[in-house]
Amino acid sequence: MGRSSRGAKAASVDSAFEYATRNNATDNDDLDLDGSFSYRQIRTLNKQMIVEENRKYHSKQTSRGTILISVLCIVSLWMVAFSSSRSSYTNEGNTREINRLDDVDTGGVARLNRQNGVKVNDKDTTRNSDGTFVEEDVFRKDLAFLEDPLNQMKDSDLPLFWHVPRTGGSTVKSIVGVCFGFTQASELGVSMGHNADTELAVFEIDGVKYINVDTTTIEGINRARTFDLASNSTVDMVFSSYLSEASSLYNADHKGRAFTILRHPIDRAISMFHYLVSNPQINPIIADMTLTEYAESTHIENNWMVRYLANQMEGELGKDQLEAAKEVLRRKIFIGLVDEFEESMEQFTNYFNWWAKVENEEKSERRMDCVSQLVSVGIGVNYGEKPSLEKGDQAWALITWQNQYDIKLYEYASEELFPMQSLQWGTKAKKKQIKKQKKALQKKTSL
Repeated sequence: MGRSSRGAKAASVDSAFEYATRNNATDNDDLDLDGSFSYRQIRTLNKQMIVEENRKYHSKQTSRGTILISVLCIVSLWMVAFSSSRSSYTNEGNTREINRLDDVDTGGVARLNRQNGVKVNDKDTTRNSDGTFVEEDVFRKDLAFLEDPLNQMKDSDLPLFWHVPRTGGSTVKSIVGVCFGFTQASELGVSMGHNADTELAVFEIDGVKYINVDTTTIEGINRARTFDLASNSTVDMVFSSYLSEASSLYNADHKGRAFTILRHPIDRAISMFHYLVSNPQINPIIADMTLTEYAESTHIENNWMVRYLANQMEGELGKDQLEAAKEVLRRKIFIGLVDEFEESMEQFTNYFNWWAKVENEEKSERRMDCVSQLVSVGIGVNYGEKPSLEKGDQAWALITWQNQYDIKLYEYASEELFPMQSLQWGTKAKKKQIKKQKKALQKKTSL
């Protein structure tokens, strides 16, 4: 309901008088009363009426005064009733407010008020025929079947690895396939002609098991959906860079558990450049470029993580999209870091309870050695390609500008989310490190 501002035009005698009374109007206030009288004029008329009544002027003047008094009494009664009604309406409105995020297409995190629900944190409510309310998660409806990382794990949950390019995703695939023997849905699922299969099946390549779908492409995701992939008990893990589209594979009975590995955006951009140079068939134009030329060109990625998380692939980005991406990370994805790859793999193992699938202690030790070896290989590959690039270099400045929102997102993930996550799922050494850092920070702030 809109409110009048001081000096604004009032729509009626009642509203103008109410405004003047609330704001202690003086003789200098110029308020129109029904388009005819000002507040000063009505006070003057009131005085004239009293004088005329005391002097017993003719009945016509007395009648006018009586009418004016009646009007003022009615106005006073109306003001009391309106004030009571407004207070009741405000209190009722407060109890009925509910916060909801913008649609996925906007990528924003602006809150909307819902008038027919009750206040439940980040929940929508619908009323049943019997009058009771049912809660419904309204945060990013396209991600509705991705579980919150803090919710209790269920046997029916199916892991989804959100693969950010050049962050060690291939190493994760090798670890879960070679060391744990898990059946994965990834790009190799349609090799050897399996893209023509009419039903789901598992096959092996070099001892690693794959299910015959490719969840790394939109077309492949659509095909996997027709097979009801998430309900198939033979698949252990899904890999995809398309978080929103891959989420459509899941359902209420088989929800997704998203996890990922993140890397500092500047390091990731440099790694992407070297990968493209080493594979000129992908984009021949980049093959002869320097890093600075690549950073200046239209071929460099622009805030890849924020765009994919906020689901806004084109157009300008802003604070809304950044906050939307943060919310998705916080509420939908268990994270790891390239800079702490081995620790991250330990946390993934603890979080998903992968060791529970190991048959005996001897096999457990072999798997641990396998993980350590592949982690070392993965770290060597990722860091061996990193050229010297100092803060202030032209290439550094250009890459930073292209990834300013991704950098803020990474800082949020590495400085806030990962430490909190580590206190529950981290190794003993990591937990000890975080607690030590926390004590040092508390001591510093107390000085």
